[in-house]
Amino acid sequence: MASGGCKRRTPDEASATTAATPSDPNQATQVAIGGSSACAVLASGALQCWGDNSYGQLGDGGRESRLVPGPVPGLTGVVEVDVGDAHACARKRDGTVWCWGQGSDGALGTGSNQNARAPAQVAGVPPAQDIGTSGGNTCMVAVDGGLWCWGSNVFGESAQPAGTRSVLAPTLIAGLGPAAEVETGQNHTCARLRDGTVWCWGYNSSGQVGDGTSVQRNAPAQVLGVAGATSLAVGQSHACALVAGGAVTCWGSPGGAGGGRRATAVALAGVVDLTAGNFSTCAVVAGGVPRCWGNNYEGKFFAPREVSAVNEPTALPGVVGARSVALGIGYQCVLSAAGPLRCWGTLRQPFGSRSVIRTVVLHPVT
Repeated sequence: MASGGCKRRTPDEASATTAATPSDPNQATQVAIGGSSACAVLASGALQCWGDNSYGQLGDGGRESRLVPGPVPGLTGVVEVDVGDAHACARKRDGTVWCWGQGSDGALGTGSNQNARAPAQVAGVPPAQDIGTSGGNTCMVAVDGGLWCWGSNVFGESAQPAGTRSVLAPTLIAGLGPAAEVETGQNHTCARLRDGTVWCWGYNSSGQVGDGTSVQRNAPAQVLGVAGATSLAVGQSHACALVAGGAVTCWGSPGGAGGGRRATAVALAGVVDLTAGNFSTCAVVAGGVPRCWGNNYEGKFFAPREVSAVNEPTALPGVVGARSVALGIGYQCVLSAAGPLRCWGTLRQPFGSRSVIRTVVLHPVT
């Protein structure tokens, strides 16, 4: 199951991020974690990935897993990456989108369901300003505000009619927009529009669409009670929005604060960055302190393992100066304004198989 919403670079932040590019070309500027692998964008525009490679999701042309980051050959000028269960997609500065890894249900946007061990450009779409990948589908927001999706539609996550299982080629979502950001969960998708409203669709058993029901939606439905949203974070079965003033509201099943079939406020203020993962959420407040809540799977929040969940936003012990936190199922990373990317937890082969990486302490990734 994919982490969902782990890239933390929204379109609204693009110019600020570019202006703050580190002087060290090898420093990570953005990181995304999927179900079995992780990738980081470097200040140089290069991309590095690590973890399982059973389906070619590391993009290096092979199938050997890597315990340490290695380059994705041929990709330069990368500004954003997102990672699903066993595939990944990157957006380059020129607006082109490139995908690789498992191609089931058309997740790579190449017109087929074949796997790809190296990045392949997604054809037939306008320049992109934001991308999002989930377990088996991918979506992008075009510079013109159009929203495009492809891949799995088993639960309506690609906003196509019921009975359409897969979408092999990128398809424009009619009647929605203009959009500013898209985030994908395990089987649902959410978009933030330029007017500050949020719309979701797909699987809805936990209320993750936010329309007050638990009915699956194969077309976008507006999230009730959310206005003025500035950023989105979408996890496996929940979603959260950052709204003007640094407040946070969540819906679905976040494993802790907030949640339900309608958006519910979380007791937080001054939030500058928001991420969601597998029944978990982290918010970075002013000063670089991450406050996290939700499932404490394998001690992911540094709470004792016998503590199954952290129910309220709680500071990550020993973590300061954070710019963002990326959340996987059991693997997490902290991105700081300076210094190396630091990660901890477990990355496994797809769909719950053996461990590829396991560490219980913050481990520098360089």
